[in-house]
Amino acid sequence: MSYKKIYLFFCLVLMAVVLIMEQYTDIDVWVSNHFYDFDRHRWTVTPALHEILSPIFYEGAKHFVAFIGTLCVLYMFFSLKKKEWRKNFSAVMTVLLCTIIIPTTVGRLKKVTNVYCPNQLDIYEQKYPYVRVTEKYPDNFQPQHKGRCFPGGHVTGAFSLMSLYLIFHRRKNKLLALGGAVCFGFVTGTYQILRGEHFFSHNLISMLIAAFLIVIINETVIRCAAFIQKRQKCRKIVRTMLRKFQALTFSCKYLKFKWKF
Repeated sequence: MSYKKIYLFFCLVLMAVVLIMEQYTDIDVWVSNHFYDFDRHRWTVTPALHEILSPIFYEGAKHFVAFIGTLCVLYMFFSLKKKEWRKNFSAVMTVLLCTIIIPTTVGRLKKVTNVYCPNQLDIYEQKYPYVRVTEKYPDNFQPQHKGRCFPGGHVTGAFSLMSLYLIFHRRKNKLLALGGAVCFGFVTGTYQILRGEHFFSHNLISMLIAAFLIVIINETVIRCAAFIQKRQKCRKIVRTMLRKFQALTFSCKYLKFKWKF
């Protein structure tokens, strides 16, 4: 079994552990209780404070991920002209795809899981019942809209940047890129917990999904690149053979013509 398969299996195991933690423990509620003031009926980051901090921790985080994606597009464009840049083409392509595919995938999952955010739950003085991922809602519960909070969506863009690990070649730089992306993800995730937008497990499962998909996407990009290279080599071989055949045909015609005279 290759190390990639072991890695993917390990990610799946950790996802199962997080789901078990979410289902059978009260860690999520215990963590969020520290950031909700039951006397003042508000979260640590209030809507007014969010308006001030959003350019950094919310909208700012989104813009930063989009900026990285834009840099990837520019790098790929200029690598078509500079051969020395092409050695990182697959890795840069992986980063770009990760910033698109991972948030999209998690967004799809959020529609299926139907889990509400902490700031919508009755345990925090709101109207929706606190129901875990694998539990059913009460029969008399008729919501106006489905919940869309599990997995955490906002952090997926930050965690998708863990793919920057693939761009660098030195171990130190790889670890810095990976560590920076993980810290970035936890900072944005913690900010969402402070707002009551997500539980701890929502962000943790998003990180594991991102880690899982990064390897899948990278492997797909590598295989596609190898397939394209093989096709290009085959085309070169066919073109060479055709040129030789044409040269041989021309030589035969020339000799036949010369023999007549």
